[in-house]
Amino acid sequence: MHGAWENLFGPARSARIYPGPEAFWFERRAFQELYPMTGSLYGRRYELDISSEGLDSFLSTAARDAVRLAPDAGRLRMLAAWGVEYLLLDGELQAEARDQVETVDRLASFGGTLFVDRLLRPAPFLQIVGSVRRAADLNAAVRLLADPAFDPRAMVVLPGSGPPVDGPAGEVRVLGPAPRGAAPGDSWPLVMEVRSPGPGVLVVQRAWLPLYRATLDGLDVPIKIANLHRIAVDVPPGTHQVAIRIEERPFYRSLLGVALGLVGMALLIRRGARP
Repeated sequence: MHGAWENLFGPARSARIYPGPEAFWFERRAFQELYPMTGSLYGRRYELDISSEGLDSFLSTAARDAVRLAPDAGRLRMLAAWGVEYLLLDGELQAEARDQVETVDRLASFGGTLFVDRLLRPAPFLQIVGSVRRAADLNAAVRLLADPAFDPRAMVVLPGSGPPVDGPAGEVRVLGPAPRGAAPGDSWPLVMEVRSPGPGVLVVQRAWLPLYRATLDGLDVPIKIANLHRIAVDVPPGTHQVAIRIEERPFYRSLLGVALGLVGMALLIRRGARP
């Protein structure tokens, strides 16, 4: 995650001095400091890089705003729950948050410094957790995620109400070969073997969208919202196969609609061109 992107970690923490007034210096800074629109060219993933086209869900927007409003310590706890491994920031973190990261590099850049920090305990991309916390609303979910007692590697926050549940963790393994150099979530459908000694929750570090579908041993199961804006699936005890796929039928229906519209437009033009 890049904390200076859209002021996710507040206003700029250091002034910048450019060699000249030309606008291209801003673009050069973006490449030198690996802003999301440049880092993605090198295969980097960025959390809370909300699309300007409105393709993200309201929950991802709410997660972004929750980070903006929190102090640094709370911000880092939320990022750890969302599996963020590295934080790029144009200044030092607040003192009370520094024990959650390890600074791996400091890069001089345009009169300032880019800090590269590694989060010490981020949640893995895939995990089976048995400890569940319930949140009645978005604000309650944010409070739980930012609480120092929340362990992102062993707990999950789900919508609803009820007492805390503390159960054992399980194991998850991705089935089948993945494309060379690809992360686990780059290949869909995502097929996994899960083993859980008790009732558990499979948490996948992907932003929740209504286009995801899941099956458990071949049967359709609902996808849950986990940790404010991640996807999750309830799993029973034992060994099971879980598959998560992207529902593509709405996309193909929209293509069909566009094709029919173009055909209709062509017929109207042809009809209007007749003498």
